[in-house]
Amino acid sequence: MAGGSALLAMAGPIGWAVGGAALVGSGLFLEHENKKIGKEANSRAFEIEGLIPKVNASRQEVELVERETIRLADLVYSEIKYFQQNASKDYTEFSQPFKERLAALINSIHALSQSLKKTVDLKL
Repeated sequence: MAGGSALLAMAGPIGWAVGGAALVGSGLFLEHENKKIGKEANSRAFEIEGLIPKVNASRQEVELVERETIRLADLVYSEIKYFQQNASKDYTEFSQPFKERLAALINSIHALSQSLKKTVDLKL
């Protein structure tokens, strides 16, 4: 019965005051937390926005290396096809222009190898 009286007392003006105070207190706490979270989110957003130009520069560098590697790979492939179709199987039978073209192919293969080893510094 004492529990019932306490429950009825909470429904009265004192109960409303306690409930209102709890509601206001939790509202103020949530507002403070939301401001804190908002400031942190803004700070992170500015940090991320500062990284965008660096990411774009790194992406451009990657694309440049990729284009150069593809160009060299295509060149090597077409030269190998040319030699398969037109060159003698015996090097001693190569004419001077074939020997020069073979030397250029070897240089292109070395350049392709170096291009494949390239790395890009992300500068982040």
